[in-house]
Amino acid sequence: MSQHTWQEIFGNLKKFFRAHEVNWSETTQKHGFSHLGRVLSDCPVYQFEIFAECRVFGFFNPDNVFKIVWIDRNHEIYSSN
Repeated sequence: MSQHTWQEIFGNLKKFFRAHEVNWSETTQKHGFSHLGRVLSDCPVYQFEIFAECRVFGFFNPDNVFKIVWIDRNHEIYSSN
């Protein structure tokens, strides 16, 4: 993954990394990152696969650094169906 840019991961490699913006209404966490306060809960949130069923959820800060908020080790937040 470190060999690629974020644009590649969420672009032409998105199927490989299963990378996409999160639609909270399709998850088990309908209120998303509401526990982080209004500023962060309004940010677009993304997820991608790091191995097998493990997904990482987070957002990009103004410096384009991905900030991890949740690690979904067993793919429970988003249904794998």
